[in-house]
Amino acid sequence: MHLHRHKKFDLLRGIGAIAVLLAHAVATYVARIIGPDHPVVLLAGTIARHAVLVFFLLSGYLITQSILANVRRNGRLDVVEYLAARIARIYPPLIGAICVVLGAWALIHGLDLPGSERYGRPGDLSVVREAFTVNLKDVPLTLLMSGGMYQADGPLWYLYVEFHIYIIAMFAAMAVGTSRRRLWGVVALAQLIFWTTHHPSFAFYSAVWALGAATSLAKERIGGWTRPVAYLIGIALIACGFVAPQLLTVGRGNPWVEYSVQMASSLVYVYVFFLSDRFGNSPPEALVKTGSFSYSLYVVHFPLLLLAYSLTQDWMGASLARSLAVTICAIISVLLFSAVFAKFFEDQRRFKPRIRATLRLILTVLRRSRPSAELFENKLRLP
Repeated sequence: MHLHRHKKFDLLRGIGAIAVLLAHAVATYVARIIGPDHPVVLLAGTIARHAVLVFFLLSGYLITQSILANVRRNGRLDVVEYLAARIARIYPPLIGAICVVLGAWALIHGLDLPGSERYGRPGDLSVVREAFTVNLKDVPLTLLMSGGMYQADGPLWYLYVEFHIYIIAMFAAMAVGTSRRRLWGVVALAQLIFWTTHHPSFAFYSAVWALGAATSLAKERIGGWTRPVAYLIGIALIACGFVAPQLLTVGRGNPWVEYSVQMASSLVYVYVFFLSDRFGNSPPEALVKTGSFSYSLYVVHFPLLLLAYSLTQDWMGASLARSLAVTICAIISVLLFSAVFAKFFEDQRRFKPRIRATLRLILTVLRRSRPSAELFENKLRLP
């Protein structure tokens, strides 16, 4: 059963990352010919958004299980272990993605390719970006998870949101497992309010993540009522797709209606992916293996698509056939690149021991320089 769940979650990661890649490839190469409002473009974008919803649900579900396992092993949350795992997972591929962005920028501007000044040809109906631009402040902002590289690597917005949710979840777990519950609870709530104020969509994606977390916590206590409820919501969404498909489309309607539809969809996904054993019983191994490089694929695909756009824009011209050919070749190339990229940057066994040792060294320095550091060891169980 554990192996089955592992394969199912890898399958979800891989399919989700590929869905986002396909949507951005369509937006980059095909939308310029058929227009951004074409049903194919709208459908691809909508599927990508729902893939992101599944990412947040999966993250909430698995990170909560990780926190529970951490607490069971140590009696309360071992913050060093938690942070080491999260940093080892997030930062090596992110640093690699920054290098990819800077390398693509150097090629495009060094060779004076399309995108160095602007993208697009006369007659194009849309451009995915005005130009391939990177500012000096982008790198530190990206490393601090405060925004950055939105023009060159827009999908990083998801990573920024998820990282801050990780920190909020850590303080929430500390509020449950330490004597200073009120302090850490206030810190978690203050962070949630702060990021919601600065990013209006943060509250929604936090709620989706929390739905996955709640499912992990209450899975054994959830009754059989979830199945008929999920079926009813699913039928309602399908009916809506026939009667008013615009309500299901992302980015073309009232944001509150879109959020409501996406939350309803998330409830269905919770049942299908976490509470039912029917999905992913015999997943294709080829798709399961994409889960091993799904995170790398997510963080590097967009600058690579833009680089391919710079190299092929003039050759594609106004030809839909050539644009489709570039789309297929770019997708295959990005998948292969991501698989190789992940072998190094997603190898947590390579990075996690060093990160853990660094965190412990920082703690030792704090202990020697500040007598009050004992408070951290006693209250947070920092080794």
